[in-house]
Amino acid sequence: MDKHDIYNEPAANLKAWNRTLCSVLEEMRDCYKTRNFAALPGLIEEAQTYGNRMEAKLSDVNDYNSLKECYASLKQKVEALKEQTEEPKQTCSEPFRSFLLDD
Repeated sequence: MDKHDIYNEPAANLKAWNRTLCSVLEEMRDCYKTRNFAALPGLIEEAQTYGNRMEAKLSDVNDYNSLKECYASLKQKVEALKEQTEEPKQTCSEPFRSFLLDD
């Protein structure tokens, strides 16, 4: 058996890796239709896990958007400060050059 087969494919008795909240809810409906509630507690926990992940992702997206706005405002402030400090600067050698040339 190839290493790819072991690590990248689910076992024969398991469903696909990419399971969604909708598939868990569909399995809950199947439990209700057959009146077999033995698997329901595990499915409830799995649905809760998927819901928590979705909420966490929404929070992360919200945090990212607020940080992006903060970054843009700080970038504007930096650009404004750079424009203020772009006055011509004298080098140290200019005052001494005139002093040396007067001799």
